[in-house]
Amino acid sequence: MAGAVSPFPDDTDALKALLTQALQKADDAEQRVAAVEAELANARALASATEAMIAHLKLQNAKLRGEQHGPSFLAVLVFDTYGQYHPLHRQAERFACEGALLSVLTLADQIGTACHALMRIYRMIEAHVLVPSAFMAMTPPCWSWPKARPISAVRRFRSTGSRLPLLA
Repeated sequence: MAGAVSPFPDDTDALKALLTQALQKADDAEQRVAAVEAELANARALASATEAMIAHLKLQNAKLRGEQHGPSFLAVLVFDTYGQYHPLHRQAERFACEGALLSVLTLADQIGTACHALMRIYRMIEAHVLVPSAFMAMTPPCWSWPKARPISAVRRFRSTGSRLPLLA
């Protein structure tokens, strides 16, 4: 066994150059791995943020859908219409900004339905409050106004030659 041939050169300078190349390749590979891991982390974060945004929007839409058919939505709609005197087209624009696309006709239908439902309560209150005996008890006594005009007013109009104004 005369000698096994080594794949490495015997020269130390050549060994140093080989070692430097190997270390450079390892550093390049580590940098590529770090870049790929960073891209993967960014992609996961973006997907997570997108999923979180989608989940948030789904909850918000469900909340709006629930409010559209709920009593609080009708209360706000009726109060804004009759209490704040907001026209329906402005309310439709406001709801559109909040993400609920409702036409003016839909809002008018909801107002009509709410008023129809409240009419029974209105009639009960009317029957209770406007009872003739209670109404007569609330009226103030009748004041008697003098039928004749004061003499000073009559003299004033006679002196100018104009006609007396009619009393209303």
